Amino acid sequence: MEKRSLRQICAAIVEEVRTVLAGIEESECDQFLRRILSARRVFVAGQGRSGVVARAFAARLVQLGFSVHVVGETTAPAAGAGDLLIACSGSGETAITCHIADVAKKSGAAVCTLTARQDSRLAQAADVMVIVPGLSKGDARGSLSSIQLAGTSFEQSLLLLFDAMVVWLQEELAVSAADMMARHANLE
Repeated sequence: MEKRSLRQICAAIVEEVRTVLAGIEESECDQFLRRILSARRVFVAGQGRSGVVARAFAARLVQLGFSVHVVGETTAPAAGAGDLLIACSGSGETAITCHIADVAKKSGAAVCTLTARQDSRLAQAADVMVIVPGLSKGDARGSLSSIQLAGTSFEQSLLLLFDAMVVWLQEELAVSAADMMARHANLE
């Protein structure tokens, strides 16, 4: 195999992410966003890089004015009726994330999942599911391929999808950039 330049590798990665984002169903995203708008409080969960992306989304939701908690942080309260858990896992089989989704449902919270696998355990726990059709750990599926470690295209696409959702919510709620910056962390 001929060694590629960094520019060629970047172009290939951008194309992978473009393909994944093009495969996301708008109707699933609409349902997901409506759940955020109607939630009393939002909780986010995910492990590894999916968890990092979930926490980045949580930060932006706070800046939009939502009451948001990261599962596992000592300041996160108990979830209950009227609350929403956003659970992220490419494989949909991450044991901790699946357990958190099960506990949230038993507590009366709604569960929205973002995963690459609609046949996964996490998907089964969902009230609303958004399929982000990137490769996840252990995948070797037909038409999907990646030059990156499996799971990476899911995580990259999830970050961009969440960023697009932030813009959508910002427009829907008429929140200005100045409003968001006023809520941006200042103890950093």
